[in-house]
Amino acid sequence: MRRARLILHVCFLTIAARALHAQWQATADAGFSHLRQSGIPESDAGTLGASLVMIGDRSTLRSNALAAAGPGGLTVQGLAAGSLLGPATQPIRWELGGLLSTFGESQELTTSSGELMARARFGRTAYGAAAGLGTGAVARGSNAQALLHGQADAWVSASDELFVANLSAVRTRAAFPGDTNSTPVHLSYADLSLSWRHDRGGLSVGATAGLRHGVAGIDGTRGWGSIEAVAWISDREAFVLSGGTTLADAVRGVPATRYVSAAIRFAVRPHPSLTHRPATIGGTLVAVEPLSSGAQQIEVRAAAASRVELMADFTDWNPEVLERAGNVWRMQRVIPPGLHRIAVRIDGGEWIAPANLRQVTDDLGGVVGLITIP
Repeated sequence: MRRARLILHVCFLTIAARALHAQWQATADAGFSHLRQSGIPESDAGTLGASLVMIGDRSTLRSNALAAAGPGGLTVQGLAAGSLLGPATQPIRWELGGLLSTFGESQELTTSSGELMARARFGRTAYGAAAGLGTGAVARGSNAQALLHGQADAWVSASDELFVANLSAVRTRAAFPGDTNSTPVHLSYADLSLSWRHDRGGLSVGATAGLRHGVAGIDGTRGWGSIEAVAWISDREAFVLSGGTTLADAVRGVPATRYVSAAIRFAVRPHPSLTHRPATIGGTLVAVEPLSSGAQQIEVRAAAASRVELMADFTDWNPEVLERAGNVWRMQRVIPPGLHRIAVRIDGGEWIAPANLRQVTDDLGGVVGLITIP
């Protein structure tokens, strides 16, 4: 168990070191929730949360923490997930991921888990799929049990919409939180979930629905669902409404919950808001022209620039330095037909959308432009 923890820590330190050169966003939430949770009387609770997202050319790191305090006591949970990706030039990219989680509540044993998973990824940012197999351990107090986890994902991104399907199969030996019988039993089950998210400017709306089918230790099929709306009232503050149901999670130690929550979110880095248009680089224009070779030539016009970089979904968000040709900056690339997201950086400044492109928000709340390749 100690060796497994050491491997996970080394993995996360490697991911964090790579992600330090990436785009990032950090947020904090403060609000109130009405909770109905297994083992705790229905009550109102004050909540505090925090999240950190870092996305690099070949690495990602996502972490969040949440604390809720009410008449039933204090609950605290945290999760960190990261991954390293293979070269974007390969049709099938390898991915090595790690996950650490913990959950604790007043007068109960703390549950923690760790996983390592190897996956294969197909497709690109706009569409694709991934499948993998992982192993790890679940510990409740001093009692640790092995974990086997298989997972498959598929995603499609179109303009402001993102659709994701996830299939997850778990096999372990554990006790569900909130059960009167805390003796670990063999558990095997599969979760299928579908999610949708709309992001445009200062408004984000998302929903998730899922089903769990028990194979061993769980009877029948059960469902869950959630919805969240985020309205950015300024470039660093947002109002968040959410609600839904969750099933008991033996791996994370989280009990079954029904909740309605309202919170104020604070962001470290600016985010497009409902009251202000996203900033653009004045005078920076992008044009795409087809070449006889079948590739496209991308031209960026940026007045008085000494260095221009470009990244897009067709570069797998790897920054590329453009070559200067008189008053324009150029690169040539074979780009698949369809809608693509693109951002530019002038002289090492912020990544931002060119002025002549339609603008949407990316996964971190930044601004990217949309181009269409016929």
